[in-house]
Amino acid sequence: MLLLTTLVLTPVSAQAPETGGNPGVQVRANLEIPVDIEALTPHTAPEPGGAFVDDPATRECDASYLTRHPREDRFTFEEPVEDAGCLEVRANFSVPQDAQRVVVSFIADRFIEQPGAAGPAAGLKGVDMEQEVRIYDETGAALTQVAYYQSDDHNRLERTFAIAAELAPSNREVTVGWWFRDVGESGTTETLPATGYGERFIANVISPEVRFEAIPLATPVTNVVSEEVQGRHVVKSHRFQLSLPQDLNRDP
Repeated sequence: MLLLTTLVLTPVSAQAPETGGNPGVQVRANLEIPVDIEALTPHTAPEPGGAFVDDPATRECDASYLTRHPREDRFTFEEPVEDAGCLEVRANFSVPQDAQRVVVSFIADRFIEQPGAAGPAAGLKGVDMEQEVRIYDETGAALTQVAYYQSDDHNRLERTFAIAAELAPSNREVTVGWWFRDVGESGTTETLPATGYGERFIANVISPEVRFEAIPLATPVTNVVSEEVQGRHVVKSHRFQLSLPQDLNRDP
């Protein structure tokens, strides 16, 4: 569903024509697109640049870590205590022509369960769980990569985030990825109580939305609808008639 929510009128001239015509404004729009939870895709390829560190046999991406909750407008990454895995959850979007910026907004949390006494005091790793947003262009190159929680953060309640990337005129598609990775210890449910390591990692992303900003619209057609004398000045009111570009002129 597409929702055109904001129109920003930016003056480009301090003087309006004396008789009708265009009063000298440039109109830009923001386009907000709710992320379709059901259409999210799990991406299980390794990170760019090589294999995972530590134990590649147990540290791998698994699509089963993703659960979609479309009625609640959220999705969940959940990795069991005996794993040390990862996953990137992706959504693809067409870029409106000449949009200057893309902003990804969402609410997120994290919950980490440690069955034993993990941490440096026990000679083991502490919390090391990555949560990032990555925005890619149509070639797969990263436009931005931001950790919205630090990897050593412990449990965190819901918090709102907004992560932006600048767009080039050539950008026609973007992919938004939410990246999750457990870099901590792994083990079996039988060995965890004795060794004191292993973490269960649960993270929610709620109400995700993508906003394309500063989309230029065609110069509006204007008509003077009223004039009022205020002292030595004449104040004119104008009506603007806007035409939406083809890629914005859609039914929800």
